[in-house]
Amino acid sequence: MTQSYVTDTTMAVRLPWYRLRSPVVQNLISSSVLALTPGIYLALTAMGAGAGKPTSVIFNAKVNVILYSIFTFTSILAGPAVNIFGPKLCLAFGTTGYAVYVAGLWVLSSTGNLGFPLFSGAYLGVTAGFLWTSSGYTSQAYAPEKHKSRYIAQQWTIICLGSAMGSAIALGSNYGKSKAVGVQPGVYAAFIAIHVFAGVIALFFIVDPKTVQRSDGTYLAKFHKATLKEELEGIVEAFKNPRIAIFLFAAFTLDLWLPIIGSWNSYTFSLQARCLNSMLVYLLQIPSAWFFHFLVSTSLLKSRRKRILAVLGWVVIIQIAGWCAWLGWLSGRNRDRNIPGPGLDWSSNKSEWAKPFGVYIIIGLMAPTMRNFTLYMCSIASNDPSKQSRYAGILHAFPQAGLAVSFGIDSTKVPYLWEGTGFFIATMLSLGLAFVGVWKYTGETLYGTEEAVVVPIEAAKALGLGLGSDSTMPDGMPAESVGEKEPAKSEMTSVRIAAA
Repeated sequence: MTQSYVTDTTMAVRLPWYRLRSPVVQNLISSSVLALTPGIYLALTAMGAGAGKPTSVIFNAKVNVILYSIFTFTSILAGPAVNIFGPKLCLAFGTTGYAVYVAGLWVLSSTGNLGFPLFSGAYLGVTAGFLWTSSGYTSQAYAPEKHKSRYIAQQWTIICLGSAMGSAIALGSNYGKSKAVGVQPGVYAAFIAIHVFAGVIALFFIVDPKTVQRSDGTYLAKFHKATLKEELEGIVEAFKNPRIAIFLFAAFTLDLWLPIIGSWNSYTFSLQARCLNSMLVYLLQIPSAWFFHFLVSTSLLKSRRKRILAVLGWVVIIQIAGWCAWLGWLSGRNRDRNIPGPGLDWSSNKSEWAKPFGVYIIIGLMAPTMRNFTLYMCSIASNDPSKQSRYAGILHAFPQAGLAVSFGIDSTKVPYLWEGTGFFIATMLSLGLAFVGVWKYTGETLYGTEEAVVVPIEAAKALGLGLGSDSTMPDGMPAESVGEKEPAKSEMTSVRIAAA
């Protein structure tokens, strides 16, 4: 018999969602930190940060493989770190990598030396695992079951806004220019300041998970002090969990397209066209993320399995459309990468620019569909925050492993058609395996089956979870210790219940 926690359903209260310790607000804050780090950072690369030196080509060939290889392992370790040190410190630590990496690009563009820039790439690989795992933790662990897709869509929306802002900055800087103008020292300093500011936001506004309180007055779970031994054992158990393991191949393939399409974007389009492409793709990814949320939560399909299968169908359609459009465009054209690209631009030849631009837009929509699908499947594998931190780390590790492989392959300048065909086949195979996972492991709810989880009042009522005795606040914490005005303890009794 499995035990869970619920709050006395006869004494429900309503707290405003716009509190600092609200799950929604915490998700918005962590998402904003992402927008100010990897989101806005891309403006620097589009403006030519670190380019123009004889060593720039060597740097670009090495740094991505180093960065994403390290990122893979630190993401897995970041899950236990979040449970031990908390998301506040892990998220703040994660932001430092971008500031150091920008400093490395500054050194590269100023001196051409490779030592510190390569170190900064390796350091970013370490910290990025903590950044993405911590933010994934807030979107996956803080949301009630019925809102998990909403939290994921909210996070992706804010990241895309930051990325679109970065692209807009790059477009404004490079408008009408044939090559990047380079980055002035003051711009490097400004971006470092933005990344540092993101860390300050995390330190001051991310709160202890045990104090996060839903609008109905319930807390997330009954937390206990994590030990390193428990966390390492938890990682092993996470890999053994079929609800997670069966989706790891899909996670590995979800970003395989990024290096090859980025390379093709640079090869095919002019500088200002590339900046416009990026800005529009990020803006269009926002409604795509919310369409995913609509499919997962629609009342038109009565079972969760049917809704997720509808989402998976949408993912498959977008993947087929994107890859086939791109491979089809390549099939009738010169694909030798050693020959300079056409540098297409809307200002010189609008009709020639429009065709590959349409292809690029479709490809850009592949990112939020498959990413959000894998994160959602991870988020519904458990409602226990301690498990979700490990799951978030693992699910963010495998895309980085795929990226490291993809960057390594793309750096050899394999013909686009061969490379893309191989990645397309791998992606389709991973989605076939994902279909098996959805069909076999998707249930309606996990509420009432996990000992530490505090069941939201609305869900407890809907599921008919009965009340028992042994009343206690989660973690034994009195309401006045939360730092907000809470209902009296007599009105907020959390009780242990037995669920079959």
